[in-house]
Amino acid sequence: MNPSPDTLPVPAPPSQRKPFLWGCATGVLGGFLAMVLLIVGLVALTYLKPVQDYWVAKQRAQLKTIAPSSGLAGDYSLKLERLDGAPLALENLKGKPVFLHFWSPVCIHCLTELAGLNQLYQSLEGSDVTFVAVAIGGFEELPKVARENGVKFPLYFYKGALPKVYQGGGPTSVILSPSGDVVLKHHGEAKWDSPSVTALLKGLSAFTPEPATP
Repeated sequence: MNPSPDTLPVPAPPSQRKPFLWGCATGVLGGFLAMVLLIVGLVALTYLKPVQDYWVAKQRAQLKTIAPSSGLAGDYSLKLERLDGAPLALENLKGKPVFLHFWSPVCIHCLTELAGLNQLYQSLEGSDVTFVAVAIGGFEELPKVARENGVKFPLYFYKGALPKVYQGGGPTSVILSPSGDVVLKHHGEAKWDSPSVTALLKGLSAFTPEPATP
């Protein structure tokens, strides 16, 4: 006797579990591989000198000149130490124009500025502008990075908390007028070998602050 159409067995629908689990597995694996490649790329960028040099040169070509600012007063409470151990009290620089540069030798963005800073420092030769480059981290790497990049300006380091006016993460640069005003403050990379920056600093050299009112 043949079964009626109503009694025929209904085939079970194909299982969706295996495709779903396979999709999850491949998605997780793909994400993991992408993360590994990202980490490897960052490590290569940071620690492989040829890759680092290429990246620094490429970023250096894109640096831009920044504009002056106003409305801030400098803080002269910093007590710095030079690489050779000589101390520097910022308060001893009152009455002079000062170029303050805060950076770290392990900051890849800071490295893009070193060539321009060298040029700026050399362009100020013979003026009374004081050039103060302050490392705020990566102290052990400081001599090596300075040597590899041919740094010509004096290097200092500071291990405490920076005054608020100088905070902002590295690199941060500040120009102080002889009267103690902040005439420029900039966070991030910039084209420091611009003639306009040199002219600003040399112009400050000709400025004589008025004596304080008793």
